Amino acid sequence: MQARTRPLSEVVRSPAAIPDLNDVARGDGLLFVRDGVGVAGRGEAARVRFDDAAEYLAAIDHDSTVDGARPLAIGSLPFLPGAEAELSVPSVSYVKRHGREPWVTIVAEDTSGLDAIELSAELTPPSDPMPAAAAYTLGPDGAVEHYLAAVAAARD
Repeated sequence: MQARTRPLSEVVRSPAAIPDLNDVARGDGLLFVRDGVGVAGRGEAARVRFDDAAEYLAAIDHDSTVDGARPLAIGSLPFLPGAEAELSVPSVSYVKRHGREPWVTIVAEDTSGLDAIELSAELTPPSDPMPAAAAYTLGPDGAVEHYLAAVAAARD
């Protein structure tokens, strides 16, 4: 497995084209964001067990021009004791941090053929969807009493 990390300025040529983390993650990506900083991931280069993640990431051949940037694994830990935890290594990661230029990391079997144009396409937000219905209605999905009982049970 190989990885390549570059500053966003080498991938996106126009300052007006700097993507938002939410746009990069889209509806099917991975996203950890707070106050406009964090990480967004698209695609999946690998899925690794939580216990094996550090070793797996350290073994990736990484070419980076960004100090301190490394390939990463994203996921969440299950609440069920003893449940297996897995993390995803995104094919494309976009990272924004306070006081630093954002960067992009790609992870693939071979990164030599990937160029800025392909990365730029991954970072470009999708166009707004066209509405499919002429009208719609909003309403409760279930009985209010059932909802309130579920909230009380979770709280208790």
